[in-house]
Amino acid sequence: MDDQLSLGYLMQHSYETATHLLDYVVKTNKETEKDQHLATLLGQLDILAQKVKDLEVLSRKKDMYICPHERRKMKKQEGGKIEEVMLLILHKVEGHDRVLEEMRENDLMLNQMTTSHSMLIQLLGSQMDQVLNDLYPEPEGGVSL
Repeated sequence: MDDQLSLGYLMQHSYETATHLLDYVVKTNKETEKDQHLATLLGQLDILAQKVKDLEVLSRKKDMYICPHERRKMKKQEGGKIEEVMLLILHKVEGHDRVLEEMRENDLMLNQMTTSHSMLIQLLGSQMDQVLNDLYPEPEGGVSL
């Protein structure tokens, strides 16, 4: 009978222990779920905080509201600046065009001078041949020294 009592006690004790363990597991799972949910919320909060900071930076850059007629004035001023820059670029391009035209003319003149000098060298060469022939005529026998 003692064995039956102790077996019953062990069964009862094992059941209570198992119940306590299961309750603890359930409690732990609930805490884990809460922790995961809290971690998710913290992540979302960080993202939200970063977006708020970005918006604050953008609002600081804008400084203040600009009325529509002020915007038109600014666009006209910007347009004037653009025209000034375009005119400056045009003047520079025209200056480069003049320089290129002068270079082309110089190139043509150099080509003409080169042709002229080449013709002069050929003329001088033929004149020297004539002078040498007059100074040193070839013998009639065709033998030359």
